[in-house]
Amino acid sequence: MSSVLDYRSHNTESWRETVKSDYFRFFTCQSITKEYLESSNVITKNSSVRVEGRNHLLSNDLSKAITAICSSDILSECEIAIRVVTKAWLDAHGDTTIEVALSKPPVVEGMLEVLLASDDDEILELVISFLAELAVRSEVIRQMILNSDPQLQVFLKLLKSSSLFLKASILLYLSKPQAKQMISVEWLPLVLRVLEFGGQLQTLFSVRCKPHEAAFYLLDQLLKGFDEDRNLENSRHLISLGGLSLLLRRLERGEIEERKNSVSIISCCVQADGSCRNYLAENLNKASLLELIVHESNKNSGRGGLALLVDLLCLSRRTRITKLLDGLKEGWSGLGIMNILSVYLQRALPEEQPLVATMLLQLDFMEDALNCSIFREEAIVTIITALNARISGEKVQDNLARALLILGGRFSCTGEPSTENWLLKLAGFRENSGDSSHSKHLYDDVVLLVSFYLPQVLIDFDLIRSILLVRFSHIGLNIQFCPTANDQYEEEEEVVNWQLKAATVLFNHGHKSLLSSLSTSMTSCVRPSLAKACLITLSWMSRYLFVIRDEKLCLMAPSILVPALIKYLNHDKAVEDQVLASYSLLNLGKYTECKHIFRLFDEEALDHLRNLSLVTWTAEELILIITSGSMHPHTEQENSHTQGSTRK
Repeated sequence: MSSVLDYRSHNTESWRETVKSDYFRFFTCQSITKEYLESSNVITKNSSVRVEGRNHLLSNDLSKAITAICSSDILSECEIAIRVVTKAWLDAHGDTTIEVALSKPPVVEGMLEVLLASDDDEILELVISFLAELAVRSEVIRQMILNSDPQLQVFLKLLKSSSLFLKASILLYLSKPQAKQMISVEWLPLVLRVLEFGGQLQTLFSVRCKPHEAAFYLLDQLLKGFDEDRNLENSRHLISLGGLSLLLRRLERGEIEERKNSVSIISCCVQADGSCRNYLAENLNKASLLELIVHESNKNSGRGGLALLVDLLCLSRRTRITKLLDGLKEGWSGLGIMNILSVYLQRALPEEQPLVATMLLQLDFMEDALNCSIFREEAIVTIITALNARISGEKVQDNLARALLILGGRFSCTGEPSTENWLLKLAGFRENSGDSSHSKHLYDDVVLLVSFYLPQVLIDFDLIRSILLVRFSHIGLNIQFCPTANDQYEEEEEVVNWQLKAATVLFNHGHKSLLSSLSTSMTSCVRPSLAKACLITLSWMSRYLFVIRDEKLCLMAPSILVPALIKYLNHDKAVEDQVLASYSLLNLGKYTECKHIFRLFDEEALDHLRNLSLVTWTAEELILIITSGSMHPHTEQENSHTQGSTRK
């Protein structure tokens, strides 16, 4: 179609008759004539153009140039007219007569035709710069641009240019297109190129803007402006194109606003493909993210940095989480990470507080579990307070549930908490063989070994960890897929060490208040997600009751927890919840002097356990203990080893 155009040279005095071109018919204004100009109050008469209501006359050359842009199908004439118009615009220094004359729809649409048809970079840059100035001044102009080119084909062409794509991105950004106009798969790679090379300030006449601003606006539309499925698809496409490395670069080197934008887009990618957390955690500049978090805390606006940090701590391998936490401990600009999070916690919104508290605890767990710290107490009090808040918004309860699940320390490759699945596997639920006895024997061996080696006065974490690992590593309970056996062992070692320290801190510093709050929330909170999170938390903590140093708490724990757990044996609860409750009750019976708890089981509870014994060995074990009125032989052996010990 472009062959119809006349590309021969013309001088500014040579205006030729119109030759219609199919190429120009791309736009709706392809047949604009002088009659249209007259009806639009731009009147050609005596070699001058008069704007209605004004006495100022446009020059002869300018009036001819406007006419050519609006009505000529000869590209070379239009290109000459562009030079005349832009020179007049620059010389006018804001003259409203010229601005009104050049802001008419036919002029804007004619210039867009030139952008589509011309290959002259000088002409293209003049048009881009001129339209950018008009777009900055008027929302009407922005709508003209978008309405004239609804599929943004002009901009697709310009963004593929090797020399003008940065300036073109700014004009597109100023026009504020919507996602529905960017349906082509070509958009993402083109926008990422702008992000990669758009660091330098661009000047379009009087308009000055960084292409990075344009790139982030367009990415926001592409990753958030469609329906959920398309947004996720585009996010995964961005990851496959290597966009994460560009975003991390902007997070490290950009100003605060760029960092906020980078974090926002990165979070979309994490939501679309949770496995990208591994790359992010490995390559993220921690100090830059902490600086953003400090800024967000001070300004009390935007919380993207905090949300991303929480997401990154949900890695599938505990060793990687530990490495990330070690990197964060260096802090930023002389401020320690604990101090940064403590200040943030004091200023945080209610829905943010549980997540901030969880991050504080994760860092605190890396220190001595038996020593107390201000940060530890602050974090635990925050969680207890949130649990005790009977009336709170859904967002608060959902984030509290997430915070508790994060404390479990186990995640899938997509970042989803997997502690529940691990516990269910321990309890023999849904094993491939359909026989849960293998898990039962493993559980009994661990109880025996731990009870034999455990000194109650001083807990030897390394010894206990080794004992647990020897047993768990043999059957691969929730061991992550690692390339070598050594990696597999190291990973499970990290997880066991984590839960052991976490339980020690939560039991010995949360005391009765934490257990009571978890138990109450498990049965009375409004949000099912929070009730489930409390049950899961108590289930994995119940495996480590031996770390309790307070004799009174050890004796009180059954009366606090058992009634709520028995309620979870009812048929109206999900079978997974019943299994977790049975598992927790068995742990309570084996690790505390609590024979009396079994008197709380009535015949109805026993019926529930009999039905449950079909899917988990823990229910069968509980029935044996309750009906015989005695403890499990392994538990009796445990008691014989601990009777002479004195708790602190």
